[in-house]
Amino acid sequence: MSSTSNYPLKKYFSVSLVVLLAIVGCSQAVSSQSGSTAVASQPGLQTNTIANTNSGYQIQVLKNCKLVKERVMTTEEVELYLQLQQAEQLMEHLQVPLTQMDQELSARTKLLTSMSDRIEQQVEQYGEPEESLVREQAELSRDVSAIVDSFQPDITAVSTQGKLIGGIADKFTSLLKTDIGSQSYDQIRVISPGKQPTGSCDEGIFFQKSV
Repeated sequence: MSSTSNYPLKKYFSVSLVVLLAIVGCSQAVSSQSGSTAVASQPGLQTNTIANTNSGYQIQVLKNCKLVKERVMTTEEVELYLQLQQAEQLMEHLQVPLTQMDQELSARTKLLTSMSDRIEQQVEQYGEPEESLVREQAELSRDVSAIVDSFQPDITAVSTQGKLIGGIADKFTSLLKTDIGSQSYDQIRVISPGKQPTGSCDEGIFFQKSV
């Protein structure tokens, strides 16, 4: 192995970095569905209709796990709540192909990271890496890029749906916070028709703590 040249590390990492950033971007798209809002699925929800009545839906506001306010939800709030659930159910469907992508990429990305580490060590020790290792890394990087590209429509669909969910969640949260006003609270949750809270603070729909 020659030691006559001191190769810049970025020369060997650039392709891998682009690929890994694409994967990270996909993961962020998947995990950014609703920001700080989490919606609990309600059994028996009819997902093909939007309720025209607020009958049976209630809002509970808690502070230190104690109920400080409870009221019936307005028609507008119920409609947004059901829209949010429907959008998240669709998101679950859209994420299925990305699970397959993750499975296909898992071993390849680990190997790519290992190759990058080996190249870095070789550059530090000898001034340049083995040409065969560089070629192998480039080939694997192209393979990973091709897989990500093949799932691009699914990645775009998940990202678009995540933005839609975030918009609905923001509207819903805004309505609830307007009603609460300056009252201090930790959590807000929805109680669906026929459901009774168990007393657990981890039940229902939650929003970020008030400042």
